[in-house]
Amino acid sequence: MFESKDGSSVVAIVGGEETGMELWNPITKEVQLLWNEIPPEAGSSYGLRYAEILPVNDASELILYGGYAGSNTDEIWKYNVERNSWTK
Repeated sequence: MFESKDGSSVVAIVGGEETGMELWNPITKEVQLLWNEIPPEAGSSYGLRYAEILPVNDASELILYGGYAGSNTDEIWKYNVERNSWTK
């Protein structure tokens, strides 16, 4: 769980059958699509599976590593909440 740009506590959801990244707000029960496709899924027809995501830097960033999207990936990606951007 981390804080979204508006300050609400949310849960990041990545992976599974669908590509992309969603945010789930457990208070309002709303789900917001942030990305149709996250970088490790590029070129894959289904979502990243078996990856790990960890909040870092007081949950202002998320680290995403590992996973499978058509093939195993050993890439590490960082998502910046404020900028809504990914870096490898």
